[in-house]
Amino acid sequence: MKPATTTSRLTNTFADLWERHIGERDETSPTFHEIRALGARLYKNRGINPQTLLGHTDPNQTLLYLEGHAKPWIETEIPAVSF
Repeated sequence: MKPATTTSRLTNTFADLWERHIGERDETSPTFHEIRALGARLYKNRGINPQTLLGHTDPNQTLLYLEGHAKPWIETEIPAVSF
């Protein structure tokens, strides 16, 4: 089986399970890929090698994966709204 086929199957299965057990997905719902990346970051932050969790045979692939998901965010103030 090709890796892309497996990835697509995992993504679709995750979406199906989400809808069955949590409800309809929308644009704010996390994807399988986002949850996988979060798991890897949490492992790394605790000093645990995330390579096994991610299923990578090459440690360099894990490093590339982590670097690609380490995007900083910007915290902003939400302005008060009067009605």
